[in-house]
Amino acid sequence: MAVRDRKEGEKMIAFYGIELNNGKTLEGEKIGELVEEIIYKFSEAGLSCTEAKIVLEKTADVLGEFSRVQKVT
Repeated sequence: MAVRDRKEGEKMIAFYGIELNNGKTLEGEKIGELVEEIIYKFSEAGLSCTEAKIVLEKTADVLGEFSRVQKVT
């Protein structure tokens, strides 16, 4: 992850791509987009940093139960 001064139209946080065990690459741009969306949602919900971390920990716990991410119904 790299943090630098923002230029117009540029994202504030830049992430490096990550090569997965299956040979695919999770692109840094995609990671950044998702991180920004998640942080925006936490902000809309008025969560503190501690509350947001709890939500992320619980999310990680739930994801550990699945082989693919699916909508929870």
